Amino acid sequence: MTDDLKQQKNEQPVILAFEWWQDLKKKKGDRANLRRAKTMDEVFFVPAYHRLYNKLSSTAWRSQKGIALMAGILARIEKHEGGILFAAQMARPGKTGKGARVKGMRFRRLLQNKNRDEVYGPMIRIVQLMDKQANVKDLAHCLYWWNDSTRRKWAFDYYEKAPDED
Repeated sequence: MTDDLKQQKNEQPVILAFEWWQDLKKKKGDRANLRRAKTMDEVFFVPAYHRLYNKLSSTAWRSQKGIALMAGILARIEKHEGGILFAAQMARPGKTGKGARVKGMRFRRLLQNKNRDEVYGPMIRIVQLMDKQANVKDLAHCLYWWNDSTRRKWAFDYYEKAPDED
């Protein structure tokens, strides 16, 4: 398989997830149902999750939990802000202009969560701190592939923008 073909195969699920998110913005009831889900298990009971799961099932993304985490968190994003990776977005100054929007301690606690179930609640709060704006494509990819590699990458992306954040 050529590198171009591999890249297209990896981008397809991200594009499909982004299209689902754009469509979800028009479907207020579905979005509200996902936003009411307090746990990832509750996400499984929302038809909008199953639309995303069915959309992605023809790709390499078939993890029910990975897609549930992504659906539950992306439903809370109101504005896509591309051009900067999500971890770097967390490191940007907040409204006060002092320190990172997501403080270093909260960020480190997030990275300590090794499984998707543990990440769901903290990510909801982080999306709120981000004023419900995020790079939807990068966030979708990172949430689906939540693992040691993603957590390490986030640490480098975050601390590159906020090296002094404690």
